[in-house]
Amino acid sequence: MGKTGQVEAGPTEMATDQTFARWIKAQNNQRAKDLLLQFLIGDTASLKAGLLAEIRDLQTPDGWPTTDKQRSYADLLEQTATLRSHETAENARKVRGTAKRMAATAERERAARMKAMVKDPKKWLRDAEQLVDARGTHNYEAAAEILYDLREAVGGDEGDKITRRHAGHLAKKHPTLNHLKSSLRKRGLLE
Repeated sequence: MGKTGQVEAGPTEMATDQTFARWIKAQNNQRAKDLLLQFLIGDTASLKAGLLAEIRDLQTPDGWPTTDKQRSYADLLEQTATLRSHETAENARKVRGTAKRMAATAERERAARMKAMVKDPKKWLRDAEQLVDARGTHNYEAAAEILYDLREAVGGDEGDKITRRHAGHLAKKHPTLNHLKSSLRKRGLLE
């Protein structure tokens, strides 16, 4: 492809009119007469094909430059493997960068949420209870996460006391919700 993104024209497949004219002028009279006779009495299709091949072989290529790189199939496979390896490494680097940015964003959001938790812990206790009342494993895990973050945000014995008491309340209120109790135990909020 060219710089503009368009496909560049390749070398012409057939010789041009000028090439034919040059080739005819280069023929001596006897050869020209022999060729004319062969056209009149012989197999014209094979004769024409032979002449076109001769003309094509004599002309200098003016299209794509070609060089013999002398590379083996094994060399090409090795180069392909190297290029794939570089591409894989680059993709992995991009994925790591994206994951790192997402983790940093999540941590900033968590820090902001924890600041809000310190200001009004009761609101977050209500949020956890509403999640549990809504039912569902995902909600139980989210409620346990809120209580875990609240314990860390408030900190010390007070944070531990508030969250453990509320976790115990939730477990007592919903004694058959084993997923809820499991989520709370995983966070160290329930014994």
